[in-house]
Amino acid sequence: MKKIFLVLLVFFAGLAAGFFIFRSDTLDSRSSRLDAGDKKVADKGVLTRGSKDSLTRFTLSRNTGVGRNKDNSSETEKVKISDEPFNVVAINPKGVVATVNGKPVSIEDVVPPNVLHLRDTLPATAYRKYVNKAINEALLVEKAIEEGLMDDEEYARILMDTKKDLDEISSLSEEDKEWRAQRVAKTALIRKLFKNEGLVAEKVTRQEVEEYYAAKSASYNWLREREVARGTTPERIEIKVRQQIKRDLVGRRRREMRREQESYIESLREEADIYVN
Repeated sequence: MKKIFLVLLVFFAGLAAGFFIFRSDTLDSRSSRLDAGDKKVADKGVLTRGSKDSLTRFTLSRNTGVGRNKDNSSETEKVKISDEPFNVVAINPKGVVATVNGKPVSIEDVVPPNVLHLRDTLPATAYRKYVNKAINEALLVEKAIEEGLMDDEEYARILMDTKKDLDEISSLSEEDKEWRAQRVAKTALIRKLFKNEGLVAEKVTRQEVEEYYAAKSASYNWLREREVARGTTPERIEIKVRQQIKRDLVGRRRREMRREQESYIESLREEADIYVN
């Protein structure tokens, strides 16, 4: 069941990637310059772009957009951020967009082939998002392999099983099936790493729901009023209140864990040698 869930998750993630690119394309067409939000992200060092013909070396700093010197000394150099207007970036699906600790990273690592085959450019916002995501995943996979969390045999088994499942539920091309199988295996590996580092949100227990219900039940009167208007029975209303409380607690816990995961990734980036095209 977990395996099927991962397959479906990656399948719909591919659809979401296509929608995000389409949406970003629409938004980028309205502006000829980086918007304030992009400048803020760039200033924080989330993703640094240099000229098209050179690689800009940087190591992410949590609080400042600086890069370490090549000799890894304490002296730092600021990474230049281009403020020239650009809306789209030419892409090569198999081209190297970054190098992480000496290993190449391509945009194809995170964007489905069937999406990339439809175009030879990406909106700048989408491009930065996906390059940054590819770098983060490369660091997490490298760390998981270092810790021996998955051997080659297990990885190969996940690939084989996933491809078989995809054959049964979709009519994707072999290339797309291979990409999604790789994504499932990579997702499983990263999840193992997060679990090993204590970065997976714990389940919300029934006791937690009941304790919250006893303390904060009145804050869900809006739900009760809505359900009364719908003719829901009092017993069913209280069940719905408890269900909503559980959803809220799960969402809060996941958000908190996501922040911790992001902090963990930043710590990996601080120690990594990263070159971005």
